[in-house]
This record gives sequence, C-alpha cells and structure tokens, in this order.
Amino acid sequence: LRTLRNLRATVAGFYQDRVLLFRIDPRLSRYTGERVPDLYRELQDAYAGLPGGVDVSFARHALLTGGERASGVLVVGEEDGEEAGALVNPVGPGFFETLRIPLRSGRSIEERDDERSRGVVVVNEAFVRERLGGEEALGRTLRVSGVDWEIVGVASDAQYHSLREPPEPTVYIPFLHSERGQASFAIRTAGDPSRLAGPVRRATRRIDSSLSIFDLATQREAVAGTLGQERVMATTTSAFGLLALLLAMIGVYGVV
Repeated sequence: LRTLRNLRATVAGFYQDRVLLFRIDPRLSRYTGERVPDLYRELQDAYAGLPGGVDVSFARHALLTGGERASGVLVVGEEDGEEAGALVNPVGPGFFETLRIPLRSGRSIEERDDERSRGVVVVNEAFVRERLGGEEALGRTLRVSGVDWEIVGVASDAQYHSLREPPEPTVYIPFLHSERGQASFAIRTAGDPSRLAGPVRRATRRIDSSLSIFDLATQREAVAGTLGQERVMATTTSAFGLLALLLAMIGVYGVV
C-alpha cells in the first residue's frame, strides 16, 4: 500500500490534470509521405479551436503510457565517443508548453522545425548530467541513428515510461521533421477533459471520416493504468491482512 501511495505521489515532471490523450494512426487510412505531417498540422489546428481546449500537441509516445524508443546516441566531438542508449521521442510543436514541462535553457520544438529545416533537438537535464557531464549543451551536435542534430534547448526532467525509475537521458526530436507514423495527441483543457471526447471525435471526422481514434483517456487514467502491478500487490496484501485478522479473531473466540 505504501509503495502504491508513494508512486501516486511521485512528481512526474509534467502536467497531468485536465489533459486528454488519444492516438491516431494515419497509415490505417492510407496516408503516406508528406500527407502525414500536413494532416497532423490540420488536426492540431482543429483541436486547438475546440471550446474548452487550452493547448494541443502530439508526440510519438505519450508520457507514462508505457511506450518508449531507445536509440544509440553519439555526442559528436567527444574524444573516443561511443554511442550510448537514450530515450528518443519525436514531439510536435508546443509539446513542452502543453504539458508544462519547463525549459531550463534555449528554446522549444516549434512549427518551423519541419522536413525543410535543419535538424534540431531538445534534451532533458538527465542527458546533460549523464552524457555531457553537466557542461553547456546548447550548440552541441548529437548523432542519432546516423543523423546529426543540434541541441537548441534543455528541458527539465519528466518521467518517460515509468514512475518506478528515475528520469533517463532523453532526446526530443521534431516530429514534423522526419516522422510519418502514428502520434499520440495531448489536449490540455480548462475543465473536465473527458467532456472533450465527443468534440474531438467530431472534429476528426470533419477532416477525414476514415480516421480512427484509439486509446482515448485522461492523462490521470493513463498513469493509473501503469500502476497495475502495484495495485494488484496492494489488493493482495490487504486481503491477506484481513484474512490474518479474521483468523486471529476466530482463535481468540475459540480460546474464550
């Protein structure tokens, strides 16, 4: 029980209240190539105009929903530099603003960071500590899967895929630059995020009726889903505790 309470109280490093999450995969509707980023731009604009919506963005993986993508990352210019694993998450414009992840230096991922621009990335504080020895990050070059990216921002640490582990070195690359797959949208709302489910579906159908929405849930619900193991253990522990108490009471009654 204590472990479950501790995990629920853990500071995830990003905004969890009043956020609606859902996933869209344009490939299922036969979107390919440049049609994919154009669709995401159109969807983002449509969701931003919904009553009750505050900020909208998207990413390859929503935070704390179990998804992750680890890649070999090389810091260019390091002596005897070797690739090391890091979490890599393609994110859309406004990602850090939507989830209220503070920037420690530099800038965020913006609309201009698309397929026509130079490659830029934002890294988290854990990356700066563990991969750069705490030195200045802005202007450094990373090589991710053979592609060079310039660090233009440093974001505060946010839990990526688990509350059970400390934040890992993470690299955020611009989704619109090279990603052409599915995306998880996040809409921060002024009120109850679940009330936006219907308007989101209708807005999506107006753009393309063949698009499907998957895994629609609030951020709180998504995070709660990752705590299943602790919930089972807490329930089992409570059940055994009640059984032990019952047996003790039966024993005392038998003696009397």
